[in-house]
Amino acid sequence: MSWRNPTKKEAEEAYGNAKSKYRNAAESYIHNKKELESLQSERNKQILKGSSSTLKKISFEKRIKQIEEIIHMLSPGGAVDDAISAANNAARKDEEYLAKSLNCSGIRSPLISETFKCPTVEENAYSYGALQAIKKEKNRLEQAVRELQSKLNALEQETKALTDKMNSLASAQTDLSKIMKSCSFEMNHYKKYV
Repeated sequence: MSWRNPTKKEAEEAYGNAKSKYRNAAESYIHNKKELESLQSERNKQILKGSSSTLKKISFEKRIKQIEEIIHMLSPGGAVDDAISAANNAARKDEEYLAKSLNCSGIRSPLISETFKCPTVEENAYSYGALQAIKKEKNRLEQAVRELQSKLNALEQETKALTDKMNSLASAQTDLSKIMKSCSFEMNHYKKYV
């Protein structure tokens, strides 16, 4: 068949082929466009879920950091025990000063260090219980962070798969568009000879 001077029958046949090819490409293009929009919507939902989970994770990590500071303060050798030790030492010194100041036979000076003794966190059941409850909360939050990270990883994989599918469809759309333009050109060309 000649491109420049086709016979009427050849032109009709070529026009029909180009029209059929154009129609098939257009149908695929419309179908892909709807699927692409659906995938975009799904991807946006995944991104929104990921953002929400990321904010939760950040919040939990901040709380864990604050709890770690409290645990450090309440642990043996921490700020609370240091303050208790300083208070107990001050009471002992006051007791020594009072004992030196009072010199009465048969009268013993009061035991200020025993009367005003502050128990350490581990010696006080309430403080120790609070420390254990805080540690338990920290463990719970750490588990929640691990679960959120796992969820984020899964969402990231799903989002990547959706993006890959979208890119593939976008590439197909470009190819289909080229086919439609080519077919349109051919149809316009052969229409002159029909």
